[in-house]
Amino acid sequence: KRTLKAPPFVFGLYQAYGVGESGSTVNLRKKPSLKAVVLAKVPLGQRVAVREKTNMEWWKVAYLQFTGYMMRKFLKTEEGENS
Repeated sequence: KRTLKAPPFVFGLYQAYGVGESGSTVNLRKKPSLKAVVLAKVPLGQRVAVREKTNMEWWKVAYLQFTGYMMRKFLKTEEGENS
């Protein structure tokens, strides 16, 4: 039996990249709210796995050992989709 090892981002519905006009990171939050705790600061251009397109403003994503929410406007899918 062969076991494939892959980074966590491979197992999402979609892959996306953090994008932004300023700064160098995008916040990954515990809940879909600007007031929620920041779980991680994801570097711009870093791949994340989109687990769920929660609503028009927030997507649930996985990054390293964290699963949380990022604002959609800071994500761009490999197909080019963003806000």
